[in-house]
Amino acid sequence: MEDDDFSLTQLENDIFLCKEKHYALEWNVANLWVVKGSKMDLVIDTGIGLWDLPQFLKRKGVIGDKPYQAVATHVHFDHSGGLYQFPEFAIHRAEAPAIQNGDQYEAASFMKKSHVAKPPSKDWSAKNYRVKAAQPTRLLDDGDIFDLGNRKLRVLHLPGHSRGSIALHEDQTRSLFTGDIIYDGPLMDFAPFSNVSHNIRSIEAILALAPTVDRVYPGHRGYFDGDTLKQLASDYLASASGCLHGVGAGCLKAATTVLIKGRNTNDVPAKCCYYSCCCCLVESLL
Repeated sequence: MEDDDFSLTQLENDIFLCKEKHYALEWNVANLWVVKGSKMDLVIDTGIGLWDLPQFLKRKGVIGDKPYQAVATHVHFDHSGGLYQFPEFAIHRAEAPAIQNGDQYEAASFMKKSHVAKPPSKDWSAKNYRVKAAQPTRLLDDGDIFDLGNRKLRVLHLPGHSRGSIALHEDQTRSLFTGDIIYDGPLMDFAPFSNVSHNIRSIEAILALAPTVDRVYPGHRGYFDGDTLKQLASDYLASASGCLHGVGAGCLKAATTVLIKGRNTNDVPAKCCYYSCCCCLVESLL
């Protein structure tokens, strides 16, 4: 039997959860969702892109019997890395240039050899990992609709974690796909393109939407119900309202910016700091 590179779980309402089995940085393994419709199937997020996601889904009979396309909840590498494998994919227009140009800095690309338990090839090198540039076939705005035939998902632009972060809301099944906007764990509002003020407003919007949601399918960790969504959103807002949160997020953002910029750009000060200081920090954190 062929060793699968992904795990696959069928959930309610023709929703499937897919995860990369060989990406060993467990806390950063993204949830990849498939929503099946009568006329089209939608793949929400695509992972780091080292293994062939559409081929796996076709082999399992999840997609391929009708048109399908992918959508990235945001451009970070753990969600957008596999977009190039899909002939049709969508992303919010704020982050379209990043995927078009293969902007590793905005994609926050980061990889170590220990992060990959099964390399895709013998000559694969973690230091050469990059999100591949790809051309989106659709640019998204707030309020846009994915029409799958018997079901529709509405795009919500919720910047903060990144400037092009989106969620997808389905009224019919009271489902919400949140990417990294909210999940059951510490929220990252300190990435290079994160913005705490924007994140607070987006979480406030999520909290206002919570009464219409029964099930949340996040970008990481487990899925949960609407009551948990309310609690997680309320907890974040209570924490983020204090000045200490802003100071802490600012310090973490400075560190992550040096780390990501040092790896992915030719910025000399960032590279000097990255190679002289950050590698020790990375070893301790990752």
